[in-house]
Amino acid sequence: MRFGVEDTAKAAEEARKAAMADARTKAEQLAKLGGVSLGKPRSIAETQGAIPVYPAGIPGVARDSAGSTPVETGTNTVTVDVTVRWTIE
Repeated sequence: MRFGVEDTAKAAEEARKAAMADARTKAEQLAKLGGVSLGKPRSIAETQGAIPVYPAGIPGVARDSAGSTPVETGTNTVTVDVTVRWTIE
């Protein structure tokens, strides 16, 4: 049994859009507080969070071959962190 996200590309794309929007919002606020205008990005770096996969089961959970355990749907999170360096004007 594997737990994971079926379409990681789509989830990562959505997370990437949100991360860039958040970076811009924070940078605009800081620029305003610093009395400058935000320019264009000079560099952009991305780090994606890994989703753990446990092919032999979940660590620390004993297997019971005598019976079955119901499995309910849950949630997984795909994270993307961006570091953006902006020009200021």
